[in-house]
Amino acid sequence: MSCGKAARGYRKRVESFKVKPDYASNLVLEQLKKSGAIKLRNGGVFGEGTFIVGRWYWFGTATKTEIYVAGYYVNGDTGKIEYRESEKVLKSDVKHLPKDAWSKITPVPEN
Repeated sequence: MSCGKAARGYRKRVESFKVKPDYASNLVLEQLKKSGAIKLRNGGVFGEGTFIVGRWYWFGTATKTEIYVAGYYVNGDTGKIEYRESEKVLKSDVKHLPKDAWSKITPVPEN
């Protein structure tokens, strides 16, 4: 996991992206409105691009102490959306993803 929202590294990474966090968030929110969209886990709040993994914003479910790795990932360069399945849960202060973080990656059709 690359950078948390408050970190200087996060801001620098966002500056290098064509797609900004608010636009990426809107892409995911629009996707969630579609019939057949993969729903996010219940029991927390919607994490709005809180973390960047490589060149991808993460949008998923988080609590004050935990982050569910499963969620929508938006490429900061292209806006491409993927849903990544995972049973992994991280403590909110973790800086790196575990190996084999995702069990399945599903590209989301553009329309």
